[in-house]
Amino acid sequence: MVRATVFACYLLSAICCLAADITVTPKSGSENGGDLVTLSGLTACNDCPGPTVRFGGVFSPQVTNLGNGVLQAITPPHVPGTVDVSVDPGFGGTVTNAFTYVTSGTLISANYERILIPLSLGSQQFPGAYGSLWASEIWVYNGNPWAGEMLFGNPDATCCPKTLIEAGEMRKADYIASSLTPFGIVAWVQKGSSRGMNFSLQVRDVSRAKLHSGTEMPVVHESEFHDSIDLLNVPIEPSSSRTALRVFNLDAPNQFPIRIVITRAAGGDPLVDDNTVVLRIAGVGGTVPSFARFVSLDDLAGRYPQIVGVGPVQISVSTGTDAKVWAFAAVTNNATQLITTVLPH
Repeated sequence: MVRATVFACYLLSAICCLAADITVTPKSGSENGGDLVTLSGLTACNDCPGPTVRFGGVFSPQVTNLGNGVLQAITPPHVPGTVDVSVDPGFGGTVTNAFTYVTSGTLISANYERILIPLSLGSQQFPGAYGSLWASEIWVYNGNPWAGEMLFGNPDATCCPKTLIEAGEMRKADYIASSLTPFGIVAWVQKGSSRGMNFSLQVRDVSRAKLHSGTEMPVVHESEFHDSIDLLNVPIEPSSSRTALRVFNLDAPNQFPIRIVITRAAGGDPLVDDNTVVLRIAGVGGTVPSFARFVSLDDLAGRYPQIVGVGPVQISVSTGTDAKVWAFAAVTNNATQLITTVLPH
């Protein structure tokens, strides 16, 4: 019966098993194998056995049929170079020069999109002002109809194993906090999957847990970084709260200056025009090599006393270079430690 079915697929390929344009995503990966590759545009030949996928003639150790002409395959090890990708004829045949193996340690980040998790404490708790004790909790849900790879740290590094998150899977992501410092980390998510990965990041003062359940913090895609960022209507109320500005960059190999301009919320001449603040060097212990830690101005009113009493302000952050940044303001109530975030718009 199996042979008859396969023969029928060969015989009827012009009718029911003719492949449309086949796409292979990503188009490159490590010579060590282990990369998750999605093949779409295949023939939806549901009666055909298999499927099998070969990279340069070497069989994939794991193939998943997602239906509707989509397969996912784990790449086998292979010497560096460009190879053909072949699937069972009933699913479409061979795509020439479809995948490139690259030397270990030079895996191109073009296969992944970076996502900033701006405050990640993991299982750690960090003391703060007014007796506060801060903790965070991160959940991730894969809303894609396919599995997606995620890792925390540069794909070139040996520090950071890949995690395969299955379609529809939700998990608490304690494993991601490896920096041991509350500077946040970068998640690398396989392109084609990143927008379907949904995150919930909450930060709270556990010493006052009964007062509030925490503050939902943003998780930021690389495409949301720009050469300038504007924060509108940032409250400055030093008698009751403290306002911190946090600025991020994903690539800084060394310290570089940023420009901070503060005006009244309604506009007018600058109250502050400061280019003396620098971002810290990227990386925390080598585990997040493409992350420049935030500059924390833990109390804007203390650093810039001229803004006290003027009411809400507008804060503009820029670098004067092609380096892209993202920033937000955190306004923390001194009594409850509840955080209000002001995000770019």
